[in-house]
Amino acid sequence: MTSLTKSRMSNTNNLKWQSHVRALYKGKKVPKSVEQLEQVGIQTLIDLAWIFPHKYYPVKRNPFPEDCQENDYIQITGYLKNLKSRPIFARKIRMFNLSASLITDKGAFRVTWFNAYPNMATKIKTKFQNQSVITIEGNVSFFGINVQLTNPKFNESDEEQEGKIFYPTINKVKGGFIEKLIDKIPVELYEIIPEIPNQSSLGESLLALHNKNDHIKPPEALKRIKYQEFFLDQLKAMIRREVRNSRTVKKIEIKDSEYNKIIKSLPYELTEDQDLCLKDIINDLKLGYPISRLVQGDVGCGKTTIAQVSAQLMINQGYQVAFMAPTENLARQHYQNLEKEISGTVLLTSSLKTKEKREVLESIASGTAKLVIGTHSLFQEAVTFSNLGFSIIDEQHKFGVQQRISLVNKSVLPHCLLMTATPIPRTLRLTQFRDLDISVIKQMPGNRKKISTRIVNHQNLEKYLSFLKTRIDMGEQVYVVLPNIEKSETRDSHSLEEILDEYKRYFPGYKISGVHGKMDSEEASSVLDQFRNHEVQILISTTVIEVGIHVANATIMAIYNPELFGLSSLHQLRGRVGRGGKPGFCFLVNLKKINDSQLQRLQIFEKEHDGFKISEHDLAFRGEGDLFGAQQSGFVLERRISEYLEDNEIFEQAIKDFEEFTGDRAILENQARFFNLYENDYINKYI
Repeated sequence: MTSLTKSRMSNTNNLKWQSHVRALYKGKKVPKSVEQLEQVGIQTLIDLAWIFPHKYYPVKRNPFPEDCQENDYIQITGYLKNLKSRPIFARKIRMFNLSASLITDKGAFRVTWFNAYPNMATKIKTKFQNQSVITIEGNVSFFGINVQLTNPKFNESDEEQEGKIFYPTINKVKGGFIEKLIDKIPVELYEIIPEIPNQSSLGESLLALHNKNDHIKPPEALKRIKYQEFFLDQLKAMIRREVRNSRTVKKIEIKDSEYNKIIKSLPYELTEDQDLCLKDIINDLKLGYPISRLVQGDVGCGKTTIAQVSAQLMINQGYQVAFMAPTENLARQHYQNLEKEISGTVLLTSSLKTKEKREVLESIASGTAKLVIGTHSLFQEAVTFSNLGFSIIDEQHKFGVQQRISLVNKSVLPHCLLMTATPIPRTLRLTQFRDLDISVIKQMPGNRKKISTRIVNHQNLEKYLSFLKTRIDMGEQVYVVLPNIEKSETRDSHSLEEILDEYKRYFPGYKISGVHGKMDSEEASSVLDQFRNHEVQILISTTVIEVGIHVANATIMAIYNPELFGLSSLHQLRGRVGRGGKPGFCFLVNLKKINDSQLQRLQIFEKEHDGFKISEHDLAFRGEGDLFGAQQSGFVLERRISEYLEDNEIFEQAIKDFEEFTGDRAILENQARFFNLYENDYINKYI
């Protein structure tokens, strides 16, 4: 590595990048803030170094007041005048609000310190009384026509930086503490980071982003870090696949005659995509290592049929099958559909009575239960399978990584089939890599109709309500979905109770009921059964009906406050209608003020019906989540800085380079060892 400018050089004291953050304290008492960082996965020095500033300001030194603009970061030198101090008595510790003018050779600046502790107040008063020359720095704001610094910091060092950086607050740990921690990392460690051929120095890039090296400019350093993140994604996926494929299991041969017999027993014909997907699964079973296949298909494409047929194939081979759904209503619906088709089907949910639960658990342990359908209850310690050979996880994005692994670990054959209606951001990102085998179902059954989607506002609200009445009078049914049960204190949105009362006024004489997640399961099931049996015309609901609810007579989905839902969730909800051969309609009821970005999302959804394209938009709006950890959505802390859509060119280069280096394992293995990817903790947690 070339020169490391303006960096404090020190002895590494045997520290390594895999040393724990606690090692920076050399046996001294470790602050509670370090424990808070540990809680969100910042364990080692390399984890710490991967926390990057979220703000950067060029430093203006001793500017004229008239040259300052809002939010400029300035450093000024002068003396205090007209100091005013007001004590604050409302707190246990007596604190002070102070204000003064700082007189410089370029002009006067207003400075204020709010909630200053006594020692800080004493320091400021002493400097004022002694007419000491002081240097302070901070961001500019305006107080009337005066240029103001609020809570400025004292600068008592001679060190000059071109720019000032600010770190994010993570798990309530302030950015200033994080900056001090990062400063403790010996600079020499950056020199021993293994490099990737044809790429600039990763160590220098890290130092540049931490404002400790001007040899590489921040934009180039940023590209290098993004490249590294994409490269490591590829490496992690490769290791996961290799570890999984190294675990040999019994090969299972499914005869064509057996498959054809099950297919012929179905009351409908498979689409070509469904047939190809099932044959992918059958071919996987022959390979002798655990299946890890993701079935992606739009809402209503027939993924449940894939689950049914693959479950029957495995049961015929003498194995038990677990089928996990994210909600009790969906699990119960799967049970009602499949118990008629597969003997030995049982339902396990948390709402079962004690005696019922005991009987179900005994049947699972003895092996008399062949297909076990349930919710999170399936991976509890009390559940012991006799011969679990196949796990099916429906709407896989609703479960955490550890929950899925807990279920798979109960298997004698750890085969796992994941299913999702729309490839949400996390799943979409995984498909860009080599971690999962993917089967895509794009064809829809012949009775599925396209769903018309419209935005409803105050101008066309009456027309929308009139349309609902017309369709209900034709014998059709309506879902109305809201984000909240009760009025929210934190966001401007409608509540279920409010809309339930309004619709009862709009539609007197019709049966209208509400259902939500806080209802006990028996009550919620009763309401849903009434809706299925056409005893209820309008169902006012939260997102408990987002997945799996199938009522062929329901043709209208109205979604209030649609701006509060992700696009993938909106698409899931829209997929609840248009299932019985009749046209479907989706209304985005937007009666509150929203911003331009939110309106843009709704307009995209109004026009777009392809779930795969919707997921691309969702990724752009919402972030991809942690691909290899437990977080499912949103940007992971503020440590990951690469984004697939925005940085696609860098991503493509990382893919190309990785493919080239697969022939030279030394490069890949050096990277894997440095980033601790071969350690048991990583493999056991994420494989």
